[in-house]
Amino acid sequence: MIFNNLDGVLQVIAEKADATNIERALGRACAIVERSAKQNAPKGTGELRRSITSKVEEKDGEMVGVVYTPLEY
Repeated sequence: MIFNNLDGVLQVIAEKADATNIERALGRACAIVERSAKQNAPKGTGELRRSITSKVEEKDGEMVGVVYTPLEY
């Protein structure tokens, strides 16, 4: 079996593994911030607390974690 550009293949595998780990860690960090935001939100009707959510997305080649609510306050 002949492998051409094995270093390139290994680099791509390492980058994918790093991206997966970064995405997972960023998701955990967002979950911590989301939980804190929900705990600190005013009780009222509970609508704000229920609407707080988070997501991890790729933006301009970088992983970005966002904690947000779609409600206007």
